[in-house]
Amino acid sequence: MNRVIVILMINLIFASTVFAQKESFQNEYGIGAGVLGYTGRYSVNAKFASKTSYNLNAFYQKNIVNNNLWLRVNGVFGQLKGDNTLIENSGAAAGSFSTNIAEMNVLAVLDVFNLKTKKFTPYLGVGVGGYSLLGYKASVGAAKTSKDKMGFIVPVIGGVKYKVSDNVKIFLEADARFLNKNLDNIVGAGVSNPNRYYSVNIGAAFSLKDNIAKPIW
Repeated sequence: MNRVIVILMINLIFASTVFAQKESFQNEYGIGAGVLGYTGRYSVNAKFASKTSYNLNAFYQKNIVNNNLWLRVNGVFGQLKGDNTLIENSGAAAGSFSTNIAEMNVLAVLDVFNLKTKKFTPYLGVGVGGYSLLGYKASVGAAKTSKDKMGFIVPVIGGVKYKVSDNVKIFLEADARFLNKNLDNIVGAGVSNPNRYYSVNIGAAFSLKDNIAKPIW
């Protein structure tokens, strides 16, 4: 009898060594909303409400390294605008523009702390993407061509997320986009007019986890 028990124990130890309950990948789906702002010639001395509007975003991200590094696909829709026509600007261009914007980007996002063991973590991310301007209007300059209404961006993000539960996290996030084209229609030889747009969002992310038994050798 004792011999049978010993054999069973050896088999159990071997089985637990060969197979482990291993969490496969983790998926998250998120939504957020906040303000979308612009910097350029028409933001000089403009009131906050004259150079900011709204944005909505939704994303899917997949954990690729140890619950800390994520690959995120992000979609954004919002409005960009700038208007300093009512402000006296010494030497600065005065005018206005407004447009809806649709954006898609892909980012690598790094959590500083592992939320398996912590309740909150700062995070940072960088990626590439593109945008399309919809319903564009500007007070000066030639009409934008279809090609000029699309552009390439490098988004940089930073934020803080808090784990409400294993499946729900809330976040506060700030994003800046560096781009290679003009937004406000102020162009010309010798004109230095770097444009940027940025957002601050709050939102929530929801996790889907799979646990599967896999051999560890």
